[in-house]
Amino acid sequence: MVPATEQALGRPRGMPPGWTPAAAAAAWSQAHPPSFSPAALGHTLDGDEHELRARLRAFLVARQPLFAPVYNAPLSRFRELALERLVAICRAGEGAAGPTTVGGDGRFLSVRDFAAGRASRVLAAHEISGLADGSMATKMTVQFNLFGGTVARLGTATHHDAGGAPGAGAFLDAIDSCQEVGCFALTEAAYGNNAVEMETTATFVGGPGRQPGWVIHTPRPAAAKLWITNGACHAGWAVVFAQLETGGRREGVHAFLVRIRDEGGRVLRGVSIEDMGVKMGNNGVDNARLSFDHLWAPRTALLDRFSSVSPEGVYSSPVPTPRARFLAVADQLLSGRLCIAAMLLGTAKLVLTLATTYATTRLAVGPTGASDTPLLSYQLQQRALSPLVARVYAANCMNNFVKRRYSAALLAGGAGLSWSAVVALCCAVKPYTVEIAAEAISVCRERVGGAGFLAANRFGDAVGFAHAGMTAEGDNKVLLAKCAGVVIELMAKNQAGRLYEGSGAAWSGARSGNGRRAQPPVGAPLPAGDVASAAYQAAAFAARERHLFAAASAAVTAAARSRPALYATLMHTHALVLQRAASALAERLSLTAMAAAEAAATSPADAAAWAAVRSLYALDAMARDAAGFLAAGLPAQSVVRLDAAIDRVVRGDGRHAGVGPQLASYVEAFGVGELTMAPIGGDWLAFSAAGTDGELPKGGIARL
Repeated sequence: MVPATEQALGRPRGMPPGWTPAAAAAAWSQAHPPSFSPAALGHTLDGDEHELRARLRAFLVARQPLFAPVYNAPLSRFRELALERLVAICRAGEGAAGPTTVGGDGRFLSVRDFAAGRASRVLAAHEISGLADGSMATKMTVQFNLFGGTVARLGTATHHDAGGAPGAGAFLDAIDSCQEVGCFALTEAAYGNNAVEMETTATFVGGPGRQPGWVIHTPRPAAAKLWITNGACHAGWAVVFAQLETGGRREGVHAFLVRIRDEGGRVLRGVSIEDMGVKMGNNGVDNARLSFDHLWAPRTALLDRFSSVSPEGVYSSPVPTPRARFLAVADQLLSGRLCIAAMLLGTAKLVLTLATTYATTRLAVGPTGASDTPLLSYQLQQRALSPLVARVYAANCMNNFVKRRYSAALLAGGAGLSWSAVVALCCAVKPYTVEIAAEAISVCRERVGGAGFLAANRFGDAVGFAHAGMTAEGDNKVLLAKCAGVVIELMAKNQAGRLYEGSGAAWSGARSGNGRRAQPPVGAPLPAGDVASAAYQAAAFAARERHLFAAASAAVTAAARSRPALYATLMHTHALVLQRAASALAERLSLTAMAAAEAAATSPADAAAWAAVRSLYALDAMARDAAGFLAAGLPAQSVVRLDAAIDRVVRGDGRHAGVGPQLASYVEAFGVGELTMAPIGGDWLAFSAAGTDGELPKGGIARL
């Protein structure tokens, strides 16, 4: 029987009889069966919240008429669709009892999850949502982390119970269900990475005959709040950051819970909202420019966990300095970085699944000149995609490690030297993951050829999403420098070993947190060795981390006594060293986490699969930063062996199956499945014949 695709299109000239994308995929799988269990690797990659992940994946598939991508639509439709999708997720479990949330009500996530030690739930929901819609996922992170998380963390019963019985947390429930939508008004036009100096003010007013409260004001256009997600269309509330002034004194930046629209959606007097319009991507996100003209808010608008003002205007706070208060109230940015890393990790898995799947189904020129050879058999494809798959495995392992550390530290009170280490880890994992995702998106788009330029194949949306992630919750390069700064502070206290707590490895520097000497001296050359061995790779990564942090620490310490000299060191002479040191930390932590996954594998075959991607990740990192490893003591003869070693891991060497031929099984472990929702993830040839004007057909894409 002639397959339906052939009946519709006619078999393309040069293609083998019976050819369809599905037949090609099946032939590839038959020729290259996995030597390991993709399900077992996937379970390790998921790391936590396995039931939630399975339920949310199934929900997104079941609701595909809602979650299927749309392209040819007006801006207003993109905005409403992103909100509709978020509301569907938020209300999916209403009325259904279940063990999967803090309240047992069947919800996928809650603003209460952070305080309950279940931040992993919020982050898992973000990762899976990143497979479906970057705009919806962005609105999710503002609703549940930045806005809702801040209200839950910094607010008290007055804020949590607004509109309901004392102790019931009615307002938090309304946030969970999206009955109340909020935004997070921190960034100002003139104060992107220096928010502590923002100009928006919240001035206390009161006295005889006056109701005590706050006057929130934007003094000039440069102080307008910018890029406020949910602000242009949907938010009724805002957490507004402003300089608190009372009794003629300025007490620093504080957070205020303020209404910006009434219950009918009308903008309140004293609030100005301007839509920021069309962007290069993420157009389902309704970004706004927000400003205030002497907006009055009640005294209770101050989120008062760390600071309070009496009805007479007397200020009190256990936090001693304005800068320390700012760090305390803006702390939700830390979990925001984990949310962004999780979302972009999901997107990276999506594009690699699409590119790999297409490479098994797209036939091109073979040895006889006929179009009978899958793209994935070419060295070009395998060498382009395989290292990226290994890097996403590495980023996944590091994300899992940092999530565990963050949750444990949060439960322990979020203070002290262990918390400082977690701050450094969060500042490293976001830029590290986003940069891997951005490269994966770019390379995969190129490797699928012209098909990647079609909007329906989702690469355009992914590019915009990745670029939003580069800047949101901290510019990537600035965060790397911040990470290095915190590490140097820990080094000065002989506490840098806290970075590796629970990892199975030790800090590579001159002294670890328990005072033991660790590793050889800085600059000691490594002996020539087998660059593919786990021990040699671990030693090389430790040497580079040690070398870069020694240089960065020496420069910062030498300049520390003079503020101008320290500024010049951080901003002009050693900024790149700081960034490279933080990147080296992230890459070594990832390698360590991959080795832990390899050691924990329950079968020799799965351990061998982990060993292959771990080795490929390490070899690729050494090749991409050959100069850095040479400077840290890696012998030149080891560097020149890297390319051949990478090729052996990718193609296989007779003793071990290569990563390249089994790449479809490695990406199967990502768990994208039916959420590809793009022609090249299924029967792209039937899609081409359907005449859909670039939109997905109503019945979806035919599966392979």
